[in-house]
Amino acid sequence: MGRLYDYDYAIRIPLTMIQLTERDGRAYPLAFDWVDDEGATAHVKIDKVYSYTPCAEQKSGVVGDRYECLIGGQREYLYYSIVAPRKWFKLKPVTEDEYKEYYRLPGEGVKEPKLRRPRGIKIAEDPAAYGADMDGAAPALQ
Repeated sequence: MGRLYDYDYAIRIPLTMIQLTERDGRAYPLAFDWVDDEGATAHVKIDKVYSYTPCAEQKSGVVGDRYECLIGGQREYLYYSIVAPRKWFKLKPVTEDEYKEYYRLPGEGVKEPKLRRPRGIKIAEDPAAYGADMDGAAPALQ
């Protein structure tokens, strides 16, 4: 069986989920709220849950449960993280640049500050101002 998704870069989109929790602690998704790129919210009903697999999400390595569901006539994966904070999420395919921006580490990609010279120190543009000859020889000691 091939991969359900065929993309290289995906980001985690957190979901507000309505779930059914059984007495033994297993949770089953029923519906969720999806916010699109324009900011509009849609209530999405999960038609059927095909399989439940305790595993890690392959791209980001989040440990939890993976649910293969029928949503709007298409099979999709939903994930439930079992480490704190426990949350539901779905993967959204993105470009490489969007992926790098989303998972950027703090301080990564920040421009280095320009070095400033201390106040009161003047830097001469001409080497002769330091006492050196034009050929680069050191000044004669007296």
